[in-house]
Amino acid sequence: AVEGVEYVVDGEVVEAGEYDGAGTVTVTARPAEGFVFPEGAVASWTHTFSADGGEPELVEVTPAAVVFADGPGADNDTVMIPSVVGVEYLVNGEVTAAGTHPASGTVTVVARALDGYVLAEGATAEWVLTFTTDGGLPPAPDRRSAEFHLSNSWRGSTDVHFMYGRWA
Repeated sequence: AVEGVEYVVDGEVVEAGEYDGAGTVTVTARPAEGFVFPEGAVASWTHTFSADGGEPELVEVTPAAVVFADGPGADNDTVMIPSVVGVEYLVNGEVTAAGTHPASGTVTVVARALDGYVLAEGATAEWVLTFTTDGGLPPAPDRRSAEFHLSNSWRGSTDVHFMYGRWA
């Protein structure tokens, strides 16, 4: 049971636990009085039990994309693993919980389906990034122009400027 959560099946609140199931069952979680769910939280699950006792049909899931943040230096580099029902994410081969995690070097994230699920055909299931250590984006090119400035005042303003060099 999760504190602050009520589970509803067929319009009735039920205690958390294990129940026999038949046909199609939808379980909906709703916040108890005084609690709220975060925006975008999954709060409903549907499952169809097989009538012949065979294996249930797999549920198709699509992994959400991971988000890499390659900030200045190495201290601000992160990988954000999303939360998707039926999908687990492996970071460099290790199962990793949803959330934002520090990252460095080359990071490979692979999404795989949990038991009872199958990844949608053609869904992206691998992301790779090599983090930089020098500040993320490359420096902007030097845009100085070929000019010579003369000043005849104490204010330092340019009175005369000359262009030189070769312009293509």
